[in-house]
Amino acid sequence: MFYPKVIFCYGRWQSINRMELLLQVAFPDLEEFLIAEMGNLKVIWHSELHSDSFCKLKTLDVVLVKNLLNIFPSSMLGRFHNLENLLIKDCDSVEEIFDLQALINVEQRLAVTASQLRVVRLTNLPHLKHVWNRDPQGILSFHNLCTVHVQGCLGLRSLFPASIAQNLLQLELLRIDTCGVEEIVAKDEGLEEGPEFVFPKVTFLQLRELPELKRFYPGIHTSEWPRLKTLRVYDSGKIEIFPSEMKCSHEPCRDDHMDIEGQQPLLSFRKV
Repeated sequence: MFYPKVIFCYGRWQSINRMELLLQVAFPDLEEFLIAEMGNLKVIWHSELHSDSFCKLKTLDVVLVKNLLNIFPSSMLGRFHNLENLLIKDCDSVEEIFDLQALINVEQRLAVTASQLRVVRLTNLPHLKHVWNRDPQGILSFHNLCTVHVQGCLGLRSLFPASIAQNLLQLELLRIDTCGVEEIVAKDEGLEEGPEFVFPKVTFLQLRELPELKRFYPGIHTSEWPRLKTLRVYDSGKIEIFPSEMKCSHEPCRDDHMDIEGQQPLLSFRKV
């Protein structure tokens, strides 16, 4: 039996029944999946897929799918451990990329699943609220991420959950453009006070047209960017990039120098 490695589904697949029929077929060798211009599609994955389907998928592109609400439901996350490249573009209704709610709610802790995801590009998703709708808290690891580019996501308030941001040891490029983010890393009440975020391989950081960006993380913290070579900040006037030397050289450095929102500067002279 022939198993395809690449599938392209365009707007001519207007019948949802035909799409569901396609996704009920087993795809044990599929490596690339492109879905584009399917205006009626609300759910990508059939609820009863064959056990071997999509286990080798490396690239998923979803473009101009207007009624889709999320990309990966909790029940599907275990299938995509080989996914390396993810592009979601011009999907007006998408609110979440990774739905982790069910994983977090299970009483018995699951074994850690390591994702091979390396490149994430999210473009023009005006209703996107969460890339990850819950902090995976170690249940799911994304430590292989190398490139993250988020653009045109005006409904997004934060990018990374704290546990993911603490394990981005392979990240090299981070771009956030024209988004509604107020903080790059979301608050995690389970973290100890003063968490440390280390990005040992980041060489390029761009923050452009982020009028609501106030802070990196909402609390006292440290961040290290030892290999940062290019820093570009445009029209993101609410965040302080570097610490004020006046505060540390002429005033006592006290914890209460930060307000309760933890408005620290983005970068530290010590590690940049």
